[in-house]
Amino acid sequence: MRRSALALCVMFTISSALAADDALPLKTLAGSYVATAVIKDGKPAPVDVWKGMTAVIEGETLTFSFTTKEKAFPAKLSKLDAKAEPARIDIAPDSGTEKGRTFPGIYKLEKDVLTLAFSEHGDRPQDFSGARDATVITLKKIEK
Repeated sequence: MRRSALALCVMFTISSALAADDALPLKTLAGSYVATAVIKDGKPAPVDVWKGMTAVIEGETLTFSFTTKEKAFPAKLSKLDAKAEPARIDIAPDSGTEKGRTFPGIYKLEKDVLTLAFSEHGDRPQDFSGARDATVITLKKIEK
């Protein structure tokens, strides 16, 4: 009986610690950002394509918005692994033609600059070059 109770306590402690580990990267990434650069297929995207793009991360939700469009593009963030090298993240759009798909990605956060790299049609990017059908978005955190 004591062993069962001890085993339950250990399992509860481990599962609580794992849940806290999953939440930590989300708390670290939380905030409002403005895009400073976009790379698509290894080449810089034209500024007029991404100018005015903002992103907000709240909980498990990443929402991209554009000042030129009056529409928001929410997505769910999942499978965050801050211990992987590079750190991993999956982005799953909540609406539009991409709803139901998951874009495997990686990220890095350096001070107030968040860089996301994800693939729309292939495997998870291995770096932040934007090569092989990857999109890389560099975002600077803004104070509100």
